[in-house]
Amino acid sequence: MGWYIIAEASLGGFLGQLVLFAEVAIAIGAVIFVHELGHFAVAKWVGVKCEKFYLGFDVFGLKLLSFRYGETEYGIGIVPLGGYVKMLGQEDNPARAAEEIERAKLARRTAEAAPQAGEANPPTAAAPAEPVAATTEQEPAVQFDPRSYLAQSVPKRMAIISAGVVMNVIFAFVVAVVAYMLGVPYVPAQISRVLPGSAAWRAGLQPGDEIIRVGDVENPRYSDLKSEVVLSDLDQGIELLVQRPGRDEPLAIHLVPDRKGGQRLMPTIGVLPPQSLVLSPVQPVWPGSPAARVEPKLQGSERLVAVDGQPLASYIDWLKILRRRREHALQLTLEEPTEQRQSTSAQQRVATLPANPMKTLGLAMTMGPITAIQRGSPAEKAGLKAGDLIVAIDGQPLGDPLQMSRQLEPRAGQTVRLRVQRADAPEPLEIDVEVRNVEVFDWPVPVVDDDTPMTAPEIGIAYHVDAQIASIDPEGPAADSGLAVGDRVIRAAVVLPEESGDEELARLFDRVSPLEFDDEAKRYGWPGFFYAWLQLLPEGAQVELTTKSGKTARLLPKDAHDWFNPERGLNFEMLERKRTASTLVEACSLGFRETLGFLTQVYELIEKLVGNQVSPKVLGGPLTIIDAAGGAASRGLADLLMFLGMLSANLAVINFLPIPVLDGGHMLFLIVEGIRGKPAGEKLTIALHYAGFLLILMLMGFVLFLDVQRLDWFGG
Repeated sequence: MGWYIIAEASLGGFLGQLVLFAEVAIAIGAVIFVHELGHFAVAKWVGVKCEKFYLGFDVFGLKLLSFRYGETEYGIGIVPLGGYVKMLGQEDNPARAAEEIERAKLARRTAEAAPQAGEANPPTAAAPAEPVAATTEQEPAVQFDPRSYLAQSVPKRMAIISAGVVMNVIFAFVVAVVAYMLGVPYVPAQISRVLPGSAAWRAGLQPGDEIIRVGDVENPRYSDLKSEVVLSDLDQGIELLVQRPGRDEPLAIHLVPDRKGGQRLMPTIGVLPPQSLVLSPVQPVWPGSPAARVEPKLQGSERLVAVDGQPLASYIDWLKILRRRREHALQLTLEEPTEQRQSTSAQQRVATLPANPMKTLGLAMTMGPITAIQRGSPAEKAGLKAGDLIVAIDGQPLGDPLQMSRQLEPRAGQTVRLRVQRADAPEPLEIDVEVRNVEVFDWPVPVVDDDTPMTAPEIGIAYHVDAQIASIDPEGPAADSGLAVGDRVIRAAVVLPEESGDEELARLFDRVSPLEFDDEAKRYGWPGFFYAWLQLLPEGAQVELTTKSGKTARLLPKDAHDWFNPERGLNFEMLERKRTASTLVEACSLGFRETLGFLTQVYELIEKLVGNQVSPKVLGGPLTIIDAAGGAASRGLADLLMFLGMLSANLAVINFLPIPVLDGGHMLFLIVEGIRGKPAGEKLTIALHYAGFLLILMLMGFVLFLDVQRLDWFGG
């Protein structure tokens, strides 16, 4: 796992966190250091005097450390947002840059002519020249050093400016090579869950499928899959090659990602990454769930090896058991964490996991229209369409639409007759649909999205559930609440008990509550945006519903006696594999591919941001970088190196954008100067510099605002 994890685990507590913070600071500082080292090294090589080399900025002269060696002051500034090299003759005021360049040219010509006057030992980079007097018609003589930055030719200044970016690219490549020599953990592009109604669900992808090619990428990682989806051409869609368990030949699947919208900040296809059978070391169980009531308590990093004596080979096996035995308590066989083993034979224990009755409010809501038909499903074969409204099954009223799957499951292998209202048909249609067997449970995961639908996987449909009350259970929590059939719920708020016993759970519900259901905006969020969250409420929590007519009712959810939630509240770690280079040549090949991918993805992401395919809310600032670096460091040295490679490549690309005050902006001005034979006009230069500076300030403010919102570092 690497010495990073060892350090944190052995020291523990505050000291462990302090060590982790130091690791992150050194690692991020290294990325900044190599960038500035590039500027510094090339500047010294061409003979420019470097007055300062700083990590961070010494605003108002404030610094954490400084010392002088030779002609350069080295230090660490008080503001840790980058670094800089201060070269002699660099003019921060763009209004004086042109004037300084003219002085530099005159000084250089004077210095070059000086040996002809009889100087025995002409100046060199190793033995700097004395400053010479430069005069102009406008000003009297001033002292000007030919070793200043502005005294250099355009090609030399271009070399100095580009050196930082070049060093960042080299650094990204080197750390990627080292990481692959150590072995880089990665999450394979397997699917553990498919979100109802999503692009992947519509295309027929299933839990357990492994994507072996996405676009032109062979054997992709889950991160590659995400990148290809986000950066894809949404008009053309993407091509997947999928290996399905039980099939010899892979499936070719074409799908069009769902565009950003609502809470979705970027294109997605709606799949969740693969899960292992190892319980999460951070939070092995969900608070308030049946798993949280297991005694002795389930421990992080324990491995689930069998259920009811049946060995498990994968997380998909676990999902199958959850569906098949959802009404029963389960006997879990757990293996002790690897790091706790005292011998080669692992210790095992058996724990009883109770069933999980569905929490209900005693309300049946109104069936909404079908939103999507799954490709190749019985519904597609029978001719059902998006927009159809199912009103009856085999002549019987539909009942609670959340329980349609439960009604259809016992009819697997049979044909049912659906009564369907279609917009362009004057009379309801009678459509016969064959019911298929479904092995893996398909209950909406809790999401924060406006239009998460419900599904009936037995026939392959996704459908809305409207927030209008269709019926009330006379024995349920809502029976005497004052709510009535026909009332439309527009708001649902979670009311936690005064002492919930879990601050994290309280913060979670504080984020998602209250939930709004706006009929006019067609935000049908009842299944995934509310009902799935309802199942996570701790004991004693209530739900306050507000109707469109102004009624308010506070209800205490009740456990159903004949309806069970397959989910039991276990949290598993993601499945990981490791890719290790067997030779240095292979490591260099993998490192080159990784570095090239880092660089091109940044440009492609910028393009998608400009084209509004990706929301700017996905951007992260310094707090996000620190948080991500800390996570990478805690996972091991190889993970941290790969993160630093990505960060270094990002810095290279961003720094070389043609924005004044960035390296790319300086390079653009140098190109203009090289073409014109003189610097750009003073007024234009001033305007562009101020515009660039303002743009950078605005961007920094924006990403810092996003960081605070996203990470909740300040207790929001």
